[in-house]
Amino acid sequence: MNETDGKALASLSKWGEPQSQWSQDRPNTFTNVFGVVDDQGKTIAGAHVELVVFVSPYLGQVKYVFSLMKVEHGIPSRAYQLEINGRKGLKPTDHAYSHEHYGGERAGRKPADVSWANLSFDGAVELFCERCHLTLTEKLSHYSGLTLK
Repeated sequence: MNETDGKALASLSKWGEPQSQWSQDRPNTFTNVFGVVDDQGKTIAGAHVELVVFVSPYLGQVKYVFSLMKVEHGIPSRAYQLEINGRKGLKPTDHAYSHEHYGGERAGRKPADVSWANLSFDGAVELFCERCHLTLTEKLSHYSGLTLK
C-alpha cells in the first residue's frame, strides 16, 4: 500500500473493539489484534488493528508498534504504523528511533518530534487512535494485565 492509500484508510472514521486479553505468543511480546467498522457499523473489508508491545525486562525498555493494516488478496499491507521505542541513546536519524509510517514504503517514514518520541503506553494508544481516527468501543486493558482508567 502506498502513502496516499494509507492516509486515505487512516483518515476514515472507524471503531474497534480490542480483545479483553492480550495474547503472548512469544516471551516479552504482547499482541492485541481486532477488526474495525465504519460509522455505520459495517466491517471495513480487510482492515484491522495490530497493537504489539515488546518488553525488554533486562534493559527495562518497552517498544510499541501499533499498526492499521489492510489485507487484500491474502496479502497484509500497512496503512499506518506508529512505533515508539523506549531505547535510550537513539537519534532521530536512527531507524529504530520513534517514528510513524503511512503506507508500506520505507520512504514514508517520519521521525517523531520531541512531543511524542517517548510516550507512555497510554499516550501511545491515544496518539495512534488520533492518527487513525479510531474510537475504541471497549476499554483497552494494559498489556501487563492491569486495566487502564
